[in-house]
Amino acid sequence: MANLKDKLGFFTAMPERVIELTPEIGSDAVFIYLYLRYMTNKERGCAWPSYTKIRNDTGWGKQRISNSLKTLVENKLLVKRKRFGQSTEYILPKPPDVGGAIDDTPSSTGAGLVRESDSSTVAEPSVVPERDKVLKTELKQTDIKDSRPNNGRTRKQSLKDKTRKTVEEYFSSKTGLKVPDPKTAPQKKKAGAMWYAPIRAICDAVDWNLIKTKGVIDMTLDRLDGMTIANPNSIVKTAIAIIAEEKIGKGTVRQKEPHEMTKAEFSAYLKESS
Repeated sequence: MANLKDKLGFFTAMPERVIELTPEIGSDAVFIYLYLRYMTNKERGCAWPSYTKIRNDTGWGKQRISNSLKTLVENKLLVKRKRFGQSTEYILPKPPDVGGAIDDTPSSTGAGLVRESDSSTVAEPSVVPERDKVLKTELKQTDIKDSRPNNGRTRKQSLKDKTRKTVEEYFSSKTGLKVPDPKTAPQKKKAGAMWYAPIRAICDAVDWNLIKTKGVIDMTLDRLDGMTIANPNSIVKTAIAIIAEEKIGKGTVRQKEPHEMTKAEFSAYLKESS
């Protein structure tokens, strides 16, 4: 990951040429380009996040991610390389100038970046000598991790995680089914498919409104009374249908986004959800 730090905090470098292409490629493609730039590994010169990782980090659906990646490839801003039996590697070539030729070598945009790796922090040569001295003398791996701001995206993900767990416990209390506690990779995969993903789908359909989600689960269980329910995956289709029928989905009662909440409002919501 490549991060540039100044007095405001950490940044990921974005080639100006890519920003200039926004009217042509769209803001989604620009954002995914920035995300892949952030995820690019210094030593290997590429990024390899899975679709699940991208979904979790951006909150986007698979089709939206796929369309954005396709746009980048079509505009020669991204090279995808499939590794046999492994995840796809994403390489960001040097963006072309207007009318210029494409350079397929990985982009080196971002001199002076502080890059984070699993083992150490490396400060690349900076175009500003004073900044380079600061990076060499003050930045440590622990400093980077501890100084990252708790921004709106982090708070939003925290809120969604809290809501999902609360809904899982509510579903468990209503059905008598135990929320899974997976230990192994196969167990985690099964729990994700049978529990976590269906719960997220229901929550997302009502804008992660906790009261609405609980109401939908109650209505769904009533409709399926007498039928065998093994996990949330057993009810997700019926729940989504009820949301559509009752018109209780997105846009009815808008709940504030985490970045719009004050600290007191965010804290109060978490207490009410527990």
